[in-house]
Amino acid sequence: MQSREQPGWSPEPVAPGPDLHDVPMSWFNIVPNLPAPLPPARDPEDAKGSRLEVQQRIRLDAMRAQDAATDSFLPIPERVRQELAGLGRPTPLLRARALEEYLDTPARIYLKREDVLPTGSFKLNSAVTQAYFAAQQGVGTLVTETGA
Repeated sequence: MQSREQPGWSPEPVAPGPDLHDVPMSWFNIVPNLPAPLPPARDPEDAKGSRLEVQQRIRLDAMRAQDAATDSFLPIPERVRQELAGLGRPTPLLRARALEEYLDTPARIYLKREDVLPTGSFKLNSAVTQAYFAAQQGVGTLVTETGA
């Protein structure tokens, strides 16, 4: 890995600092764009009970609705967009010219700088969203997870 002082490290900022107009207005839902539908969720064949029934009790209504959505784009609530912008969204996108040269590829390679967020990762994306939908649903206690 090259440091900033070494030749070849030349970040090219693509996105300026966080601003609400730079935060997307919708999430992309890949499911309707897959070549074939996903198989339905099912429980494993064991004696531990139904995980699907547990999921129905503990997952937020809005999260389950997103799971079942058939639209390619799902609107991001304005309040969520505001919170994400205030936390450093969107993060900078940098062109990795030295890596392109090293790989001898005509492709343009970009690095998404998630490490500049307060948490150092993308996890705020889902945590903020889940907290928003929990508040909308009147949930008093929330344990959020990112799946990471």
